[in-house]
Amino acid sequence: MKKYAVGIDVGGTKIAAGVLDSSMNMLSVHVTKEHAGQLPNEVVDSIEHAYLGALSEARISPGEVAGVGLSFAGHTDGLHGVVLTNSNMPEWDGIPLRDIVSERLNQHVILDNDTNFGVVAEHRYGAARGAGDFVYITFSTGVGMGVMVGGKLYQGHAGTAGEIGHTVVAVDGRRCSCGKRGCLMAYASGLALRHRALERIQSGEEST
Repeated sequence: MKKYAVGIDVGGTKIAAGVLDSSMNMLSVHVTKEHAGQLPNEVVDSIEHAYLGALSEARISPGEVAGVGLSFAGHTDGLHGVVLTNSNMPEWDGIPLRDIVSERLNQHVILDNDTNFGVVAEHRYGAARGAGDFVYITFSTGVGMGVMVGGKLYQGHAGTAGEIGHTVVAVDGRRCSCGKRGCLMAYASGLALRHRALERIQSGEEST
């Protein structure tokens, strides 16, 4: 019986891979930022690098891995293993990332949005154990939300239910990376906070 699983989180600014045993103990974590701003082929190279790095640090062989959970910070169709869109990473529309990574790593891969994995993890192992209906919101490079209804992940028709990052909160507001104006992500994400801080510093405000 294969005792280990690997989780890989592909974010806008970093890729983190971790090896877990059957008791959900984290044995190693490997982080790389070499994919930032790169095209899909280069990002897949970085995913493989993070995967192999985490296995090496945990002293685990690929043959001991039961499968890989692959989270992607964008709109995904988890059922079909496809990345739909990502406003922070170019050239990602319609990329069948699950199958590409599965072939590259020679592993069974499950793909979904990072917040969907997050809401399931909190329900099974974290603060939401025992709760049937709740939401899980992430403020990271972007903004996302996972939804649990009746103890089951709610994904909606296209797998993007709960994606609040590009909800318009200020009509004709700040320009978002998606091209629209006034999105929540343009105000509350990690990228937005960085841009707003730089704007204030450049306008003359003092800062440590």
